[in-house]
Amino acid sequence: MSREAPAPGPPKLASNTSPASEGGPVPPKLASNDSPASEGGRHLLLWDGNCGFCRRSVEWIARHDTRARLQLLPYQDAPATLVSAELRAACARAMHVLTTDGRVLKAGRASLFVLGEIGWPLAARVLAWPPFVWAVELGYRLVADNRGRLSRWFPGSPASCERDVGKSKKKTE
Repeated sequence: MSREAPAPGPPKLASNTSPASEGGPVPPKLASNDSPASEGGRHLLLWDGNCGFCRRSVEWIARHDTRARLQLLPYQDAPATLVSAELRAACARAMHVLTTDGRVLKAGRASLFVLGEIGWPLAARVLAWPPFVWAVELGYRLVADNRGRLSRWFPGSPASCERDVGKSKKKTE
């Protein structure tokens, strides 16, 4: 009797960094070995509190997080006991999710994880497959690199991001 191989399922929404043993980059480390998100069973979303576009995005996430699965925290307000200097610097470039099981997700894959947690798990699973996940990561990078300009399109948001202010200073120097 031959056994059929199980059909491959969708890939896990995991960090976009692979373990060093697999030859990939090592994800930023937490300041402690404990999973900060495990308290209260909520995942921790770290975002740029000085960015109007990010603020509006997090407000949208909060409205759709009807099951209170996420704790939303600007990385600037995260205590040093929770977020290492390396992770804090990485959060300035992209949002990160610290999951209750200890994973650190960033950028597009963090977005997919959030999407799944707030009510669109099928969309998140489908978009996690190549080549869709590549498009998600590219789209995230394009938005992140231009979020200061995008912030101006949202009424009530700060006109620019601290990140873009730093870029404009470099251009004028």
